[in-house]
Amino acid sequence: MNNTSINLLKLLAQVETIGITEIKDYLKVEIGSIKKSVELTNEYLKDMGMKRIQIDEMGECSLKLTKKQWETLYENSNFLTSDERIDYLYLKFLYNKFINLEEERERLDLSRSSIVRIFKNVKEELDEVGVEIENICGKGLAINSVTFKAKVLFYKRIVKLFLLEEIISKPLREFLNELKIFPQNDRMKRLTVIFSELKIGINYPLLAYLFALELCVERLDNFTFINEKVDDELDRKIGEIIDRVGVDFSESYKKELKNIAIVLIKDRELVEPVIKEEAIKILNLVKMEFSLKKIDKDSEQMFLNRVYLSLFKKKNQVLRIKKVRFEGFEIEILKRLKRLGIDLYRCDLYSITQIIKEIILKEEQKKLKNILILVKDITLDEKKMLGRKLKDKRINFDVFSIIFYKIGLIENIERYDIIFSQEKIENMKEKERFEKIEYFNLKDIEERVENYILKKKLKG
Repeated sequence: MNNTSINLLKLLAQVETIGITEIKDYLKVEIGSIKKSVELTNEYLKDMGMKRIQIDEMGECSLKLTKKQWETLYENSNFLTSDERIDYLYLKFLYNKFINLEEERERLDLSRSSIVRIFKNVKEELDEVGVEIENICGKGLAINSVTFKAKVLFYKRIVKLFLLEEIISKPLREFLNELKIFPQNDRMKRLTVIFSELKIGINYPLLAYLFALELCVERLDNFTFINEKVDDELDRKIGEIIDRVGVDFSESYKKELKNIAIVLIKDRELVEPVIKEEAIKILNLVKMEFSLKKIDKDSEQMFLNRVYLSLFKKKNQVLRIKKVRFEGFEIEILKRLKRLGIDLYRCDLYSITQIIKEIILKEEQKKLKNILILVKDITLDEKKMLGRKLKDKRINFDVFSIIFYKIGLIENIERYDIIFSQEKIENMKEKERFEKIEYFNLKDIEERVENYILKKKLKG
């Protein structure tokens, strides 16, 4: 199968349905190429005795396989994309410090010209990181010593394998299983306990980072990723938790875990400098585009963390996705992000739009002091009841009958930042602050305020 067919299967393995336009977005290929790849993939699935990809009248693609069938598909398939073949040969060569290209050619079912062409890319990468290759006549190729930069590239590829573990094909899956030195579920539980006790948020990307780190610490000589200095009290506290929960962890891995915990406690990032610089550049572009002047520290860090992960995924082709749907103001935010040239996976752009929305709302809501709600009919008792329910809000809400506005009985009307009314009022002086509502429902007033803010901020 070709690269598009292989990546198409990866997408379909993660979501129930996905539109052809979304596939085009993720894979950067034309719709015609996608349709041809669907036909090619269906021929393969037919030979495997499995259901085929369906495309409905709305252009939504689906492949209804059971969990067991998906496992069978990936456990018994040798198909790899061009980049995955490079990853596979790089990992095997660096780990074993030896490779026989003829044996790998047979294992991957490739022609001699193909394996030579693919390995040329591996050799170029190794040259760039200072690794010398020796040709052992009649046997294969060998590496005498591995540089730190080469180990970092190895590490990043292992992180990628853990992130995509459920949808990697047989050659990469077998290599990862050969490398593993721990029962993964047990390790996940214990790492979660450690970081929870340290009050550090943990998610699967961080777990993938920690899994890969342990493999590199144990399998590669002298692999130290981070070296942090800290005060004795914090060092002791972290060490006690790691020693208690990870009683059988190696001392070298405990040391690396401690260093990572220190970095995260200090609100620092576990990212490479190039990605960090690019993420900060994106943050500054977003600030300018959306006129965000005062972003609080937590929101800024949340934005940067999401962009770091998104950039890592894109640069390393980690096609880990979820089904998303852009609606309302999210579409406008997405248009602006694309106009800025921010090229990330669709699902990651969605997450970023959500963060930008929250930042806008948080920043603009601070400016709101008074909101006026004009209703058609309200009794004194109802007004008192609404007043009690709204009194705990940071914003002051005043509720009046529309007639009070019409006859000029509402004092200091200019003090209201927003005026909601159930009736359109002709010749209203405050029309730039006016928002018509069909009905007044206490439960959705917060949503109405948010919509007003976003409309004003994004559409002017």
